[in-house]
Amino acid sequence: MLYRHFRTGLFALLAASVGPGLGNARAQGGDRTVTIEKPDVQVRSRPSLKSDIVAPAPTGTVLAVMDRQETWLWVLLPPDVNGTRHPGWIRSTDLGAPGDEPDVTDPNAEKEAKKKAAEEARQQQKQQAQENERLKQEQAKAAQQAKRDAEAERKLKEQQAAEERHLQEQQALADRKAKQQQAEEERRLERAKRELDKAKQEFEKVAKTETSEPAK
Repeated sequence: MLYRHFRTGLFALLAASVGPGLGNARAQGGDRTVTIEKPDVQVRSRPSLKSDIVAPAPTGTVLAVMDRQETWLWVLLPPDVNGTRHPGWIRSTDLGAPGDEPDVTDPNAEKEAKKKAAEEARQQQKQQAQENERLKQEQAKAAQQAKRDAEAERKLKEQQAAEERHLQEQQALADRKAKQQQAEEERRLERAKRELDKAKQEFEKVAKTETSEPAK
């Protein structure tokens, strides 16, 4: 009975001396164990490679998993010669097959993953917003260019229409002048014809008069 109390007190003393996380550690499935399948695994006093080595864990050592801190597992070693089970820390990567690792959720890893996913989402949103802004600017530039092209085309059509009107006016003026000249020429010819007819009539009249007079 005295030995049992001594062993319990020694375990509590060891748990208090290991470091942060042990005082409030939970025995998440006290019968959950892992088996070391890699050589040269060391159980350490704290979740750090710089901490002291509690004991080696040869291949085949069965450890009880009590808690987890990031990638480190808080475990209990098998009983020593005195029946004492010493606690310590090992890395989850020190285990063998991934299936042997206890299914313990790592809140820090989840937070980091969520943080990374949120940052990636923000980056994607930022890139999408930048792309949308670029497309908007390009569309605005294209609209302005189309407006300028339409204005230039409108002015060109107005210029062409003005030139056509000018040509039509010149052609109409030339036609009027030609008609006036033709009418004037016709009137001149008509006058010349009348004068010629008159002169012919007078000549015939004189010739007839001279023919009808008796010779002296």
